Amino acid sequence: MEKKYYPESRVTLTFDSNGGSSVEAITGIPGETFTRPTNPTKKGYTFAGWNPGLPSTFPAENVTYTAQWTPNAYTVTFNANGGEGSMNDQAFTYDVKQELTKNAFARQDYNFAGWTTSNNVSSVRYNDGQSVSNLTDEPNGN
Repeated sequence: MEKKYYPESRVTLTFDSNGGSSVEAITGIPGETFTRPTNPTKKGYTFAGWNPGLPSTFPAENVTYTAQWTPNAYTVTFNANGGEGSMNDQAFTYDVKQELTKNAFARQDYNFAGWTTSNNVSSVRYNDGQSVSNLTDEPNGN
């Protein structure tokens, strides 16, 4: 005998992207397999999965799944821009404020004016030791 399903036996899987791009809900019959949704994206973060984890088939009741995110790590590399000395790279995490390492470079006949994101002095500047965040949103960016 063929099994019949009625509208009340359908369930909906809802996806809370937790600040990321939206994900459409999926409706189906308990026990049937479903196509997993495309993972959401979120600036500065890497998608880490759903909570609870997605099953391989529709569950017996409606469920909401919440996206989990890992903030991207990135590195700040200091360039002497014609000066002398050395400075270690500095590790950062997206959305976490942190002070830039104080300048350790020296250049004869020049005063340190601040940090920029290019060799162009007129570009955006950051003060020595300034608290900064989100200098890049790329995972493992520099």
